[in-house]
Amino acid sequence: MNLLLAYIINNPKETINPNVLSEQDRIVYTTLRKRFAENKPINFDRLAEGTFYSPINIEIAATTNLLTKAEFQEYKEEAEDKYRLAQFDKLFSRYFALFSEAEPKNKLGVLIELKEQLLHSDTSQKKYEVHHANTMFHSWLEAYDKPVEYVAKTGFPALDRVLGGFRGSELAVIVADTNVGKTNLLINMAVSMTKAGKSILFFSLEMGVNELIDRLVPIYGNFSVQEITERAVQKDFLGKTVTELSALNLTIISSGSITSEDVLSEAINYNPDIIMVDYLQLLADPKGKENETERLRQMVLKLKRGALNLNKPIITPAQVDKASSKSGSIKIENIASSKEIANSADIGLYLYEKEINGKDQSVLNAIKYETRLRLVKSRHSQKGFDIKINFDHRTMQMTEDNKESQTAIETKNLIDLIKF
Repeated sequence: MNLLLAYIINNPKETINPNVLSEQDRIVYTTLRKRFAENKPINFDRLAEGTFYSPINIEIAATTNLLTKAEFQEYKEEAEDKYRLAQFDKLFSRYFALFSEAEPKNKLGVLIELKEQLLHSDTSQKKYEVHHANTMFHSWLEAYDKPVEYVAKTGFPALDRVLGGFRGSELAVIVADTNVGKTNLLINMAVSMTKAGKSILFFSLEMGVNELIDRLVPIYGNFSVQEITERAVQKDFLGKTVTELSALNLTIISSGSITSEDVLSEAINYNPDIIMVDYLQLLADPKGKENETERLRQMVLKLKRGALNLNKPIITPAQVDKASSKSGSIKIENIASSKEIANSADIGLYLYEKEINGKDQSVLNAIKYETRLRLVKSRHSQKGFDIKINFDHRTMQMTEDNKESQTAIETKNLIDLIKF
């Protein structure tokens, strides 16, 4: 450990989980971090003598140049791995004893409690990150020339130009009324993202896996949904599409009993790039003594914290409340039962139908509608951008109207220029 401390003295930006150190070294390390943060110098002689630190039997001044950066990372990883394994050993030893002593009817309860402990145990390298002014602004400037990293694009080019895409740690909510196509939009995004090489963990709370495949195949392979559902397409024509779909990094978990805890637990197990939950209000978190509003508030807070801790975007549709549905207003606060969802969301996309002039000649006296997607909330870009979605109900494919989207982009650029 002396080598690790010595290296950190010469390289103040480097950090290590203090829990992996002995009590004596931890005191030294904590004091060092404090002095670095306060821009105070380190006196090697006094440090070795233990004058203003706890007494330590090391000669740090003589060992400051013995480690390279690569060697430091190797030492650091080894020390932190040993610490995490030790934490797990303690946990398993404790619960093995409890399991052995428990009555048969109580053994399952012990295992469930162990699972909860594993999910919440602080066995990571550090519980949170602390960044100090003397290093974080210089680090930001060094990386300034690099483009902002987005985990995935939405799949709609004009919208991606405005939004940028989905970043890690974001909670993105797709707001939509009943039967407008929120699940379909999510599936189209999943197809686009997996085609781009991203891995997706998809939680389906109202459709079985075969129902989802009945939509995935037409969207990916340009088949008629009706013909696929009725099994009217011959197998020979499906082979290429199924082979290509099989190569995608997509995992579906389908159940009506999935909770927000299950979502985060499986996200740890599968470690995907993107997490999709279809849809938010159907999560089976228990109500307990609280009402539905409080249940949803707790759920969305868990998902938001999970996205932040896992550094992975979570994308989920949410149902519009009845009053907002009738009013026709387009805003993220329309989400049913919980305003907390709107408050916690980093990105809000509103999928809606807009009445247009004329009648639909294919259906007697039917009003014509077009499907639209509006950016109603974004923490890092201007909201209000609206695109027309070409919704092919035959294949369930959703694409943006390129001509209108280009006009919208040009209009936005002009408005931004005038404001500037």
